[in-house]
Amino acid sequence: MRRCLAALFLLSACAGEPAPDPSPEPSPPAVVTPPAGAYPALDPTTGLPQEPLPASEQPTRPPPAERPATAAATPTSAAPAAAPQPPGAAVVVTEAVLAEAIVDRAPSKPGDSFAEGGRVYLYNRFTNPGGQRRVVEHVWFHGDDERNRIELTLKAESWRTWSYSTVYGKGAWRVEVRDRGTVIDTQRFTVR
Repeated sequence: MRRCLAALFLLSACAGEPAPDPSPEPSPPAVVTPPAGAYPALDPTTGLPQEPLPASEQPTRPPPAERPATAAATPTSAAPAAAPQPPGAAVVVTEAVLAEAIVDRAPSKPGDSFAEGGRVYLYNRFTNPGGQRRVVEHVWFHGDDERNRIELTLKAESWRTWSYSTVYGKGAWRVEVRDRGTVIDTQRFTVR
C-alpha cells in the first residue's frame, strides 16, 4: 500500500500537480431538516407555545350604530363605530390569570397565593390592533427586586400566551405586563 502511495506521489510530482493527501478527511454529517408542520410552533425567544385564539374564542365587535339620514334628524347619544386601529396602537390585555399550571392551553388552579419553590404562570389574552408582529414582556418582581423578564411575541390581532417563574422568597410578588416599555397591566400575588 505504501509503495502505491509513493508511486502516486511521484507521478503527481512529475506532472506538476500537488500530491494527494494520503489521509482522507471524514465527510461532515448530513443535516436533516424536518418537513414543515412536523412540530408545533414555538416562540424562539422563550420556547413557549404561541398561537392565535380559535375562531370560537375570537372577540366579537358590536355592529356599528345606525346614524340618522340627516344631521337635523333626532339627535343620538350612541357613539359612532370605532375606526380601525393603526398597527402602532397600544396592545390591550383582555384577560390575565395567575395559576399553578397551564393545561390544554388554559390556566389551571388559579389563585393569588402560591407555595414557595413552585411555578407560577401568568396567562394572558391580548388584543393587538392591526395584528402586526409585536413583542410584549412579563417582568416578575419579588418586592422591588426584578427576578425574571420574559419576552412574548404576538403574531395576530387576537392572541393568547403565558410565561412562568419559579418563585423563591416569601412575601409580595407582582408581574408587570409591558408593551414597548410601558406597563399595561400588573398582577399581584403572595408566596407563602
